[in-house]
Amino acid sequence: MRNRLLGLFSMFVLVFVLYCGGTETSFKTAVLKQPTAQAANQALSSKEGPDQPYYDLPVLLFPSYTEALIRVKPDWRGGGKEDFCSINQEEASEISLESNIEVIGEASCFYSVIKSEENPVGDKYFTGLLKIRIISTGQEGWIWASAIEFVE
Repeated sequence: MRNRLLGLFSMFVLVFVLYCGGTETSFKTAVLKQPTAQAANQALSSKEGPDQPYYDLPVLLFPSYTEALIRVKPDWRGGGKEDFCSINQEEASEISLESNIEVIGEASCFYSVIKSEENPVGDKYFTGLLKIRIISTGQEGWIWASAIEFVE
């Protein structure tokens, strides 16, 4: 009985290792473009179409982000809290749009808020974040998802 349980356990571990441990991380090559996004409160409004303004975002590489639940619309307008990636402009570094990059990760939020000393509450935008690596330097960080264009 004990040998049978040991054999069953060994088979379970083997199957687990084969199915879960054999995956490769695939990096996706991409190019950078000028990031744009709608303001989060406009993106969540009932209006849609070309009259919704898009704003140019700064081309910055952020070392990290935190997640925050932020109210975008008041409750009486069907509001509630949305999951935001919160980034700090003072911690960011500039990045050239000509940089060769690869995408190595994706944040779980669809909205971002960028905070600064001048604007501690932050500006909220309807765009997530992707983690990239600059191929020439190996530097890694987070950038607006709208700044990425994947290439085949």
